[in-house]
Amino acid sequence: MKKLSTSLFIFLSIAFATHAQTKCGSPVNNLLFQQLYRTVQSQTQAQGKLTEAKNVAANNCLTTAQVKQIAGTFENDYDRLEFCKAAYVNTFDKDNFYDVYDVFAYYSTVFRLHDFVNGIVRKSRPVPPPAETKPTPPPAPEDPFKNITFPDYRMYTGNKGCGMPIAENDFEYHLKNVKAAASENDKFNSATAVANGNCLSAAQLMKLSLVMELETSRLNFLKAAFATCYDQGNYNKMIQVFKHQPNQDALMAFYAEQNKPKGDEQPVPPPCSVSDADMAAIKNTISKQYVESSKVTTIKQIIRSKKCFTVNQLKDIIKLMSIESYKMDMAKFAYEFCIDKENYFQVADVLNIASYKRELSEFLEGKQ
Repeated sequence: MKKLSTSLFIFLSIAFATHAQTKCGSPVNNLLFQQLYRTVQSQTQAQGKLTEAKNVAANNCLTTAQVKQIAGTFENDYDRLEFCKAAYVNTFDKDNFYDVYDVFAYYSTVFRLHDFVNGIVRKSRPVPPPAETKPTPPPAPEDPFKNITFPDYRMYTGNKGCGMPIAENDFEYHLKNVKAAASENDKFNSATAVANGNCLSAAQLMKLSLVMELETSRLNFLKAAFATCYDQGNYNKMIQVFKHQPNQDALMAFYAEQNKPKGDEQPVPPPCSVSDADMAAIKNTISKQYVESSKVTTIKQIIRSKKCFTVNQLKDIIKLMSIESYKMDMAKFAYEFCIDKENYFQVADVLNIASYKRELSEFLEGKQ
């Protein structure tokens, strides 16, 4: 975390010294703590790690240093905050609790924890507010684009993954929709769908990744979006979206692999397929189109960009339309993008009108 300013550090220190709380019995010894710490650290899922850490805090008396060590195992500020709130009650040396603030990445999270602790203090020992004291305004929201230098694609002459990036006003529309997604997973899927369906600059991909809180989500997204990046040579500048060195190293290793010299070998083309994750993102994007004609346009754009679908995947996509004539039109359009054309007769299952079923059968006979 960025170091706290001197005035803020003094203010928080005085707050804790003035409102010291009743101590728990005695902290666990180092041997027992290391066993508890390893149990928390061994959890592979973020939610499981948080649950185990809260159990340790609820059932043991910990020192501030021990709380800080456990908090440092979490990847994001949200989980660190939830654990520290749970651990405060059973912290032995509450006077030193402000030391825990060093593990946080953002000032806004520090203030949330400080407000939580002060709330407990006020309930246990009410203190009248100083006379004529003006309330301190809340800190401004952290700007995710602050201190980041975005590469400019306009003078770029290196390797290109696509034609030209989409216009900035169109990109801002997509970025707004990704920000509005309810969960981290929804943000990832929505951003992936935007990258799959459009040519984007490295700067636009960086801005989409910064909507996600987890660095692992950002890393996976940027790897998946490489093929549709216009200025692929600027990928090395994307490490700015990561605070943790392992994630920076992972992105650079991925970029090096993409640019690895092939010698005289002809590159083996990847298998033509659409993954389950891509299908989930595609269906999520289509379901957000409420006007049927807009839905048809979106589906055709996605099918053209991905190119390789199985019969079952195409059936799932066509089912998302409610007008039978549009289904029929899409059934004919999608034929050229099907990788198992020998099974294409099964698409008739999604057509509810007998005349359209016959029309599709005649269309397929003409393709023999």
